[in-house]
Amino acid sequence: MLRIDPEQMCIDGTHLHSKRSLLDPYKKYIQEFLECGFKPYQIFDKLKAIFPEYNVNISTLRDFCRRIRSKHFEYTQAPAETVHVLSEDSILSPHSAKINEMVSAGDSISAIFVAIKENSYSGSYSSLQQYCHKTKPVMYRTKKVIHEVKRKDLATLVWSGKCNISQQDLMHISENYPVFDCIKSIVTEFRTAYSDKDVAAVKSWCDKYAKCEFPAICSFINGINSDCEPVYNSMKYDYSNGLLEGCVNKLKAFKRSMFGRASYALLRAKLFLANSF
Repeated sequence: MLRIDPEQMCIDGTHLHSKRSLLDPYKKYIQEFLECGFKPYQIFDKLKAIFPEYNVNISTLRDFCRRIRSKHFEYTQAPAETVHVLSEDSILSPHSAKINEMVSAGDSISAIFVAIKENSYSGSYSSLQQYCHKTKPVMYRTKKVIHEVKRKDLATLVWSGKCNISQQDLMHISENYPVFDCIKSIVTEFRTAYSDKDVAAVKSWCDKYAKCEFPAICSFINGINSDCEPVYNSMKYDYSNGLLEGCVNKLKAFKRSMFGRASYALLRAKLFLANSF
């Protein structure tokens, strides 16, 4: 492990198993449609027209559009451009203060209707809906400037201290995510002790962080403690079980290639024949 490139050791493969969405192949088109102001049902019709094989339902598309909006756009709210004043004989006049308050709070028209219905409102839902549409605040949308730091670069930084992250990004991470510096110091402390082959330092590290706030580190320490003798022997000696693992791997390769077509006797003969050369 000491001879392995640190940049390769920090690749845990998690990013290779990320969950893919059925709409990922259409993400570019969906984003362009959203920037043009199309609604999800309009995007659904356009995708069906462009791609005959498209078979994702409208609810999945709506959730996907919501995630894209929250990630790529910022929304600012401004008061309505025109002030709509109710006449005194309007059935909504006694409830105008309550309606304006709930509209400003972002409540749905259905919730407003239920609230004023409890206060003896006897009008129709459509009247309330028309008034709310005239008084609700105007939403302005602007595209976000997105700057992301790769997970792989963060993992490399934690393990080896070497990365391609700019100093400005490092300062931003340290200021906004102090837990990252804490994790980095814990991992660096272990790597230093293991590189120096200091068994006592590794044992002290395990005792120190066995009940820390990071479940992944606690699980790692539990793994060391449950099989501590091989771990500490790997630090004391230069021996390796690579030869044994290689033989087992070769045996399993033979076994899998003959699965369902041969017996144990033939497998034994074939393995001995391969080792005779």
